[in-house]
Amino acid sequence: MIPFQKLASLVIRTFSKPLSNQIKRYALNKHRSRKPSFIKAAFVLFGNQYHNLEKYLNRKSIGMKSQEIFFKPLSDEVALTKGSDKFADIFVYACILGIPLIELYKSQADSAKKSQDQDTALLQVQTVIIQTKQSKQIF
Repeated sequence: MIPFQKLASLVIRTFSKPLSNQIKRYALNKHRSRKPSFIKAAFVLFGNQYHNLEKYLNRKSIGMKSQEIFFKPLSDEVALTKGSDKFADIFVYACILGIPLIELYKSQADSAKKSQDQDTALLQVQTVIIQTKQSKQIF
């Protein structure tokens, strides 16, 4: 199972790489203007946050306390790269997992509606049968 997960992760990262490159290119082009880009700042923040989470998880996995060592924050370029890569990965994973889940929900809702319609139709048929039996007993 693990090799399949690694292969799937590799395929997803391969497909998310063009999206990541496009995001970086867009953020860097906006940065060349006088005012700082909101998109670039958001991806730099996201990259730094992901880097901090990664550091925290690495320290916890080897049993280090969080006060033992200090890491300086990433530079803007590295944080932008890391942030856009992770955003692209999350976006592709969300699409790959989200679209089938939405379709599953829609099919479940359609099935429930069809079942409810069949139940009401069956109830109507049963009432018609009961009414005809009662009308034959009168004659």
